[in-house]
Formats: sequence, C-alpha cells, structure tokens
Amino acid sequence: MNARLACLVVVALCLAAPALADDIALPPLPETAHVVISAADLAPSAVDLAVEHAIPPPPEPATAVLDISTEEPDKAGPAVTASIPPEPRGPESPRTEVTPPSLTADDLQQRVGGDLLAALPVPDAADIDLSVIALPQDVSPASTAIAALPAPVAADPLPASAAPVAAGPAAADFAVELGGRLASLVRQPWLPEAEQRAVLAVYGSRQHAPLWHDGGALSENGRKVRHQLAAAADDGLRPADYLVSAHDGSVPAIAEADIRLSLAALRYARDARGGRLDPSRLSALITPKLTLPSAASLLGELAASADAGATLAGYLPSHEGYKALRAKLAELRQTKPAATEPMVRVPLGPALRIGMRDDRIELIRARFGLGPDGGKLYDRSLSTVVAGFQRENGLPATGVLTRATQAALNGAPVTDREADIIANMERWRWLPTNLGEEHLFVNVPEFMVRKIEGGATVHEARVVVGKTERPTPIFSDMMDHVVMNPSWTIPPTIMRQDILPKLASDPGYAERRGFQVIRRGNRITVRQPPGPTNALGNVKFMFPNDHAVYLHDTPSRNLFASARRAYSSGCIRVERPMKLASLVLGGDDAGWSERRLTGLVGSGERTIRLTRKLPIHITYMTMTVTPTGELRAHEDLYGFHRRTRDALGL
Repeated sequence: MNARLACLVVVALCLAAPALADDIALPPLPETAHVVISAADLAPSAVDLAVEHAIPPPPEPATAVLDISTEEPDKAGPAVTASIPPEPRGPESPRTEVTPPSLTADDLQQRVGGDLLAALPVPDAADIDLSVIALPQDVSPASTAIAALPAPVAADPLPASAAPVAAGPAAADFAVELGGRLASLVRQPWLPEAEQRAVLAVYGSRQHAPLWHDGGALSENGRKVRHQLAAAADDGLRPADYLVSAHDGSVPAIAEADIRLSLAALRYARDARGGRLDPSRLSALITPKLTLPSAASLLGELAASADAGATLAGYLPSHEGYKALRAKLAELRQTKPAATEPMVRVPLGPALRIGMRDDRIELIRARFGLGPDGGKLYDRSLSTVVAGFQRENGLPATGVLTRATQAALNGAPVTDREADIIANMERWRWLPTNLGEEHLFVNVPEFMVRKIEGGATVHEARVVVGKTERPTPIFSDMMDHVVMNPSWTIPPTIMRQDILPKLASDPGYAERRGFQVIRRGNRITVRQPPGPTNALGNVKFMFPNDHAVYLHDTPSRNLFASARRAYSSGCIRVERPMKLASLVLGGDDAGWSERRLTGLVGSGERTIRLTRKLPIHITYMTMTVTPTGELRAHEDLYGFHRRTRDALGL
C-alpha cells in the first residue's frame, strides 16, 4: 500500500505542478528592497562598483506541506509532508524563494481528478522525501513563479550618495571619432594649411584624446574658453565666428564639439591679434608685422593653463588707447538712444567755410534754432555753433560744415559710430603686443607725434604728413640713429614725378635750389646738401624701412599752423625737432641736451647712434579718447578707415 500511495503522490505532483505555480497566491512586492552587487560580482571587469537597489533579503527556504485528509480525521491517513528544495542559482542570479500554501485533499482532487483519487486506497501515514525526485526543470515552482512576476515599478530618485556611477565614453571611442573627423573639420578658409596640419599634430600627440571634455562633459577649462568666446562682441568681434553648438551627448557629437571648440579658440586668438583681414590688401602702404599665434603654441598654452579663458583673453590688445575705445563702445551700447528724426534735414553738399554763401544756410540756421538774419552767408557766429555741435558729436571741432557734420546733423544712425569705434579697435590690433616701455607714437589723421615713457606722454608735437595723393605709410619699426645737418638724396618717386619734369622745363631749376645733379651713365641722382634751405631741415630721425620714409625737420615752419597738415610727399615733418631729438637720444642725462644739439647746426653732417633702439609706430586712428575721456574723431585722410569698415562688413 505504501508503494501504491507513493506512486499516487508522484503522479499527482507531476500533473499538478504547472497549475500549482499559476494558482499560488504570492504576497505583494514590498515598496523597497535591497540588492547588493559587490566587486566580486564584477571581477572580470576589475571595476570597483557597488549598486544598491530596494529589494529585501530573501527568506529562508520554506517547506511545502501536502495535507491529505478527509472530513473524518480518524479515517484519514497520516499527513504527507514534503520538503522541496529551492532551484539552484548561478553566482549572478538574485536569490528568490516562494513559499507555497498548504494544499488540502479537495485542492489535490481538483488538480488530479476526483475519480482517480477515490479509486486508490489510502495507506497509513508515511513520510516521502521528494528531494530525491527529479522534477522537470521547466515546471519548477520557483522558476515558474519568477517568470510570472510583474515588471518592477521605478522608485523615487536616489540620493547622490546612492546614485549609480555613469561611466563616460571610452577613450578608445573618442580616439576613433576624433581621428576620423579631424581632417575634414580643420579645413577652414581662414586657417592656413600649415596651421591645419598643426591642429592635426596636436591631437595626434594626445592619441586623439579630447582637449575640452572629461568623458561626456565639458571640462572646467572648456567652459571658461566658451565663456570668453561668448563675450567676443565686447571687443568688437563677432560671436558668431566662434560659435560651438551644443551636442547630444553621443561620442561622435562630443568629438566634433571638441574639435570645433579648439578651432574657435584658435580663430579668436588670431583675430584678437589682427588676423581678421590682411591689412596690406587695403593698401600697399599699410604694412604692419602681425604676430598671429600658431595652433601648436596656442592649444598647448590653453591646455596647460589654470584658467584657459583668461589666457585666451590675454591675446587681446592691452594698450590704453584700445581699452579706452573698448570702454566707449560699451558706454555707447548701454546709452544708445532711440533713433529720432530731426525736424529739419540739411541736403548734403560741398563743405562750407566762413565767408561762403549757399542756399542751405537758411536750413542750417533753422536746424540750430537760429533766426534767418544771416541770410545765405556762412558767417563766424554760425561756424562757432557748428564747432560746438562737432565737439559734442566726436567730430573735429573746426567749424567747417563737412559732409560728416552734415550727416550727423541729419541724424546719422548711432550704429555708424559703433562701426567707427570697432574699425579703429581693429587697427589697434595691427600694432605689436608690446609697444615698448619707451616709444614714439605718430597718429597720421591726428597730425601728432608723442613720446611715451612708462605709459605716460612726456612730449607731443604737431606733425605734417603726406598729402592725399602721396600718403604716409602705416607700419612699426625701430629708430636707430639721428642725423644732424642732413643732406637729402631725392627718392625715386619724387625724382620721377617732380624733379625730372622741372629739370626738363627749366635748366636752372637745380642750381637755384642748391641741388647737386650726379650722372652715372644713364642714371641721374639729385642730392641737396645740408643748409638752411635743405628740405629735411637741421635733423632727421632714421629707422630704415621699405618705404624710405622718416621723421625730419623742415624749413617750412609755417605749415604747422594749419589745422589739416597734409602737405608732404610721405615723410613726417616734426615741430620742435630739437626737443624730440634730445628726448630720443637720452636728454641731459645722456649729454644730449636741446641746447647742445642746436649748437651743432651748420657744422656739417653728423650721425648720432642711439644707445638703445627706440620703437616707432606710425598709426592711422580716426577715433581717439582724450585723457579726460572725450571721444575725438579725425578725418579719414586716405580712405583707410572706410576700407577697414568695408573689409569688416561694418
């Protein structure tokens, strides 16, 4: 009987196991639980990672009890108790056990069938150890129950201390993406080919690791560089030229963003040093020596910097004249009023000076609220009013009604003033980074030369510059000697355009002027020896250059009284030349007082070498800021300012 009963139980369990699992009533999942994955679980990847999730520790294995009984306990056989061990699990599977409920005879009868159960005799109670029975794996109660569990519900956000650590993109992924994108992205029309190759070399030396990203995030230096680029408008640059769009976080997008940020920083630094345009293309007479940073030096410097943003900003000019214009640009943008239409508009026409008559005079007087008493005469009182208007609007206060003044009277857009400031800031970028602790600064449109020492002006004087058809060139150089009682060998341009035609028409021209005509074969040289009529006066200041121009004295001293002093053939004539010569040579401390130099006049040509070369900068600034903060505008003598604006698209 015991054997028959054992067979019955086995058959019943085999048939009922699938259904048992379906009908087992599992308790609901707890709200929180904990699963701990230790470093041992992740040993193959050698990652020290601990993740905690909210699943409670598993209970001890439960015992499944099969209670086969009848309504009359004294007729029933003893209870049948079976211990079902949990399904074996691998080292990476979370441990989960299920405790099935007790089954009654009625439950078993429903699963197996009442007729079969009734036909079998019930033996005396016996213990059956089901651990020796191999149940089919696909109907294991534990595995079936797990498959039937609902998907877990997302928990509330974890605190930072318990949040999972997100691993960034692998260095190998970046290397592949950067290496694949570099060649195409560095092909920029503003970047010379040699510098394109340098960018490739910089990344290659880093095994194509990013410069500005740590994993998937922008580094601190990367953020500082982007912040500096975003402020480009403060220095008259275009932020759109250095724009780096946000990326979607993918490795290809991050790699491209890193390269573009490097290129944007390089372009910004080169533009800050005057690289936005080629000055010599505006005129062959504009020949500054630009020092544009190389890709290798710039990217290396930024990568090693503790503050890459500040390092990048260091490529902007630090000259006081530039900073003064920058402040004026900011002030103008902050206080820019809404454009207003003047009540009276003055038609554009020729410039008006005192004593001239013009039909526009009545409109001009009405524009200033003056009575019609003056008629059509441009008199001194009207000139005084115009000069006051010019002074208020940053124009030369000459009292002459120029076209610029007429445009200002008619309400020229304020943006024109911004463009003028920006174009002048651009020309400051053409100057060397270091002007020199001591230097000479000539501003051609202002007709002035200044001696600067330690940032302070120790001497200034009027100058006469080249006429409009023979402009004074714009460049920087080093003065190395002064010549007292100079002779003048006439340059080829003046010789061809002035001297030879006069010699041809007037045989006595050279003799009357004291010129010496020297013939060597077919070549004629004309020289003017030292003397009171010499075109160079008593002293000249030499800084050998390709334009063959220099500073010098002049016998025509009356020209310094003119407001518009553009009379020379390109050289720069200096008022009070002996004072300037004394300062250049070191002054009294060096034994070169103004008095001593004046005593050398007429004693023959003499060259005096400077003990230390002196930088000289011949500039073209049509807008300057006075020491008192007043913005001054100067005439665009040669059209260089207009060309600068056009080239910059202003």
